[in-house]
Amino acid sequence: MTTDDDRALAKVGSRMNDEQRSKLLAAMEVVTLSPGQPLAREGEPLDSLYVVAAGKLALSLVAAGKELALGELGASEMLGELAVLEPTVASVDARAGGPTRLLRLSHTALGTLRDGDAKLASLLLRALIEELSGRVRNCSTVLEQGEAAGKLRLAKDPENTSWLARTFGRLFGTRSEAS
Repeated sequence: MTTDDDRALAKVGSRMNDEQRSKLLAAMEVVTLSPGQPLAREGEPLDSLYVVAAGKLALSLVAAGKELALGELGASEMLGELAVLEPTVASVDARAGGPTRLLRLSHTALGTLRDGDAKLASLLLRALIEELSGRVRNCSTVLEQGEAAGKLRLAKDPENTSWLARTFGRLFGTRSEAS
């Protein structure tokens, strides 16, 4: 593991001590992607948490036949917070926005961590819950603001597609250039 790998855990491992972060890193696999290489495709199976150690992941989805760029995930940001808990399908397309190094924790590895170190698993689950609840709160706020501004007529008003991309980008935890 590298210094980038250790820094990648700044968010998910913020409540962990050095020994716990080391155990978590040991349970994770390194995934390297070339520029443009897909990590996940909308609708395809996903069973892992990915933490960006270096580089960026570009997220997008197709709505009304049009690809919407949702933004990017950078260092220490996560994808697959729900999939690691309960395998599902990807809700977005994710591809490398350049050379990208990720740390992957599979659903199976999470189970092994839970069985071997309940305290570590508890801290990891707390970090995932905090991330997810923050995204839900953020998205709720944005949707309320959009409703108040009359921007929820998106399907019939193509001028608001950039607002839709920003809103879904916030839901998926990305930063959009259009923000």
